[in-house]
Amino acid sequence: MATLLTTSALVFALVANTALCYNFLQGFGQHVSRRLDKLSCIAPVDGVRLSFHEDGEPVDYSGKAGDRVELMCEVYGAPQATIYWTFDGRPIENSPVVGSEQERLLNLDMRVIGSSTTKSVLVIDCLDRSRVGKYGCHADNNCATPIAAYAAVTIEAQQETTSTHVCKPKGIKYPPKITMWTDLRLERPEASVQLFCRASASPPAEITWYIVADDESQAEMPIVDDKSHVVLKNGDLMVRGKSTDAKDGNGEGGTIYKCTAKNVLGKTTVDVVLVRSGL
Repeated sequence: MATLLTTSALVFALVANTALCYNFLQGFGQHVSRRLDKLSCIAPVDGVRLSFHEDGEPVDYSGKAGDRVELMCEVYGAPQATIYWTFDGRPIENSPVVGSEQERLLNLDMRVIGSSTTKSVLVIDCLDRSRVGKYGCHADNNCATPIAAYAAVTIEAQQETTSTHVCKPKGIKYPPKITMWTDLRLERPEASVQLFCRASASPPAEITWYIVADDESQAEMPIVDDKSHVVLKNGDLMVRGKSTDAKDGNGEGGTIYKCTAKNVLGKTTVDVVLVRSGL
């Protein structure tokens, strides 16, 4: 692996500059990408896993025309899983890149815990006949067999034949929705971590990450790119592994982050918990 990169610090510097990182990744090519996929699949100390969290599958919904519907999905994965949605078998939006590419580059062949819970929400702003159908939550981590769960969205029987409600097309502008995020991540202190926060908005949302103070104040301090943190172009947060030297402490413990997506029409926030453990 030394022939790929001299140090993980070099890669972190490239991640901090998204343009350089893009060119760097492009230059690696498909061969190295497959090599990194293989490394990420043998890295988790407890093996590869992918499953729906308890009560994490989307639930069937039957409501009235005009209702606002939210379908939730929660997945446990090692390594971390990404989620996308389908409607009657067709992807609703462009599918996210599977896995945590920058994290794999930084950790290379390091043994990791890799355990993560990913959440996703699909919002149907206004239910009408055109939106009735079968919605699928699909999860993949590039290592385990991809999984999917489905929910039927219908209009109540008494309204099915009488309702003439037609939803207005979504406006050109709409407030942010955080559609996929890391809810909980368990990792070794020395391993780098990519925390998901993907948002949909028009105009595009500005993503801001905060770290919550570990004291009575619970103050929320905005994160700026530094040697420990980088906010990626897609909204994710890269958190670099901490030295485990005695002078630095063992690096174990929990940290609460907040991801906020904001545009001129509103904002929304999710909590993300990162637990460092020497397991």
